[in-house]
Amino acid sequence: MVTGATIGAGMLALPTVTAPAGLCPSLAVLGGAWLMLSLTALAIAEVNLALREKRAQDIVAGPSTDHIVSISEMAAETLGSSGAFCVTLVYCVLEITLLVAYINKAGSVLENATGAPAWASAAAFTGVLGTLVAAGGTEATERVNRLMTAALLLAFGGIIFELSTNGNAHWDAALSVADWSAAPAALPIVLLSLVYHDLIPVLVAYLGGDRGRIRTCLVAGSLIPLAMFASWDAVALASVPGAPSGAVVDPLAALAAGGAGAAWLGPVLTMFSLLAIATSFSCTALSTVEYVAAELARLLARGARDDDGGATPPPPPERIRPWAFLLGLGPPCLIAASPNPDIFLAAANVAGGVFDTALYGILPPLMAYGLRHSPETPDAVAPMVPGGRAALGGVFGAFLCVGLYQAMESASEVVPAAAGQAEAVPMLAAAEGTSRVAEIGSQLVSIIGGLQ
Repeated sequence: MVTGATIGAGMLALPTVTAPAGLCPSLAVLGGAWLMLSLTALAIAEVNLALREKRAQDIVAGPSTDHIVSISEMAAETLGSSGAFCVTLVYCVLEITLLVAYINKAGSVLENATGAPAWASAAAFTGVLGTLVAAGGTEATERVNRLMTAALLLAFGGIIFELSTNGNAHWDAALSVADWSAAPAALPIVLLSLVYHDLIPVLVAYLGGDRGRIRTCLVAGSLIPLAMFASWDAVALASVPGAPSGAVVDPLAALAAGGAGAAWLGPVLTMFSLLAIATSFSCTALSTVEYVAAELARLLARGARDDDGGATPPPPPERIRPWAFLLGLGPPCLIAASPNPDIFLAAANVAGGVFDTALYGILPPLMAYGLRHSPETPDAVAPMVPGGRAALGGVFGAFLCVGLYQAMESASEVVPAAAGQAEAVPMLAAAEGTSRVAEIGSQLVSIIGGLQ
């Protein structure tokens, strides 16, 4: 489950953002990010398990294996209502940002493959997969996603084998580039690629709260995508002329254009790209449509009254889901139809460097700290993150530095010369989003301060 949730569209941008730094710094960033995200994953699992145990004590019964304690509920219990509001806000904006990135990239890939306009390709991609999500629901989406993931892994294996054995990989040149100062710029995309944390509440419930199995799934399950990302990044940087020299290029686009392998490599890379985007998009779209449908049902039920003035039941799901599809996926599709191809990297950078950092990097140690210092926490719940306050503080500080770095980088790119203002529009939007999340971060810091 963890492996399937991690593999997706984020890996498409990895070679592009890691090329300036070189192979060794890129692998170091991947390894360091995996370690820090593993600690925050364990922190989320710790809080989730504690709240399940607390509820079990409250109802004087065993914990329900099918009850899912959401991240919003976890924030409400450990950080209060303000924390829950911040989490909900960041989560919603993150979902929209990811949808924009996925739809825009799909339109670009389909345009290169078919010659159709990017906006039409993006609309067709959203319409086909969005209809599957809205009409088929979780069961149909899961079945299709399994097939796409299997095809994705087959394509990935063929690509790695071809690029590593065809004699066109310049390993010595790739290893000779090591610009460590350029490595931090790759962190947002690396974080976006490695994050699977929204799955943890589901995984905890699925495994019945078994701490040992949960720890094994989180750590071992995330090692497989790490190995895949490292091998993909390595062969891409070594196979594309220009990447080993430190130039800022798109190795994926260069490989798809041909010249670095067999004739079948270009079409397979295109299929691999679409499958990676589709698997990520379908999961994100499903959660978005379900969330919008639930909110619509709640609002309609609140305002509906029968002839006697009593409340009426909400409309059936088949009447709500088409509207949830339009409201949830329509706005991101319109934004993603922008003719600027850089919107994918801009949106992915904001999603990884700002929203993922806030939600799955800064928040988990705050929740774990609040949990450990709450008198209502069950004594039987042992920490899953070792090291006490020092470990939680170190993780919090590291991700806070990542968020501040991304904020400063975005701000520095939003001060363009007059002739270059048009090109700075995507980064302007990124900086505005960064400032919003900086405000949220300050609120979270004040919340945890009140818990001491």
